[in-house]
Amino acid sequence: MSKGLTITLVAATLVLTVAVAGIGAYVFLFQPTAAAEGTAHTEEPAEDAHAEAFYLQPAGFLTNLADKDRLRYIDVSIALALKDEAALESAKKIEPQLRDVVLDHLRQKLAADFAGAEGKAKLAETLQAGLGQILKGSLTKVYVTDLVVQ
Repeated sequence: MSKGLTITLVAATLVLTVAVAGIGAYVFLFQPTAAAEGTAHTEEPAEDAHAEAFYLQPAGFLTNLADKDRLRYIDVSIALALKDEAALESAKKIEPQLRDVVLDHLRQKLAADFAGAEGKAKLAETLQAGLGQILKGSLTKVYVTDLVVQ
């Protein structure tokens, strides 16, 4: 091997070593980590209206839809935000009635009714109206946590 090639290889190796060391030093010394950001944050979190809610998550709902052109199914999971622990206990006692209301609502809809974010929002809104009649002021919000139409 020639002397010039050896010098070039050593110089290239030295430059790469310095570059890697510099990048490593920058990442470890100058970049804030997620853990450090979390501990440095001293502001109180904004108060969320649903932060203190109690949640009931019934088992998922799998049922057929009202489409006539072909057999369609929907698989939905929801969470019910309730105002207090007493409301949660009451809702647990009438869970079969709550499931019946949700299934009746789903079976009357077409697959197209659930299209996009608008369809999901409309579903949550109508379920809240129907379930709210049974839960009489205890229900604060209905969350659609999973939605699959096939």
